[in-house]
Amino acid sequence: MSTHTLDFSYTDEEGTEITEALPAIWEICDTCSGDGHHCQHLGAITESEFSQWDQDEVGSYFSGGYDKTCEECKGKGKVLAFNLDAISSEMQKLIFEAEEEDRRDRMERESERRMGA
Repeated sequence: MSTHTLDFSYTDEEGTEITEALPAIWEICDTCSGDGHHCQHLGAITESEFSQWDQDEVGSYFSGGYDKTCEECKGKGKVLAFNLDAISSEMQKLIFEAEEEDRRDRMERESERRMGA
């Protein structure tokens, strides 16, 4: 059985950056739900636009012909994630805090993008 790890970096109380290899497990990719591809890059297609397509184009669209490979899992359908069952509660707290900060940063960038910044 192979052991998987993910690196996690954090700053300790003295201000020193530390990187640790933490236990990891494979999980289904949230972005593509394990399919390895998705159509999230496509914009909404209106009924008017569909009416201009021939049957082959419509069939191709609904069968995934316009999907692209998932960037998150690189088409594998699975990603490595921290194995929280094998990580101390103190380290879990640091991971959750870092993930929350990343989420807030992404939301702020998306908000700025929508506002044209």
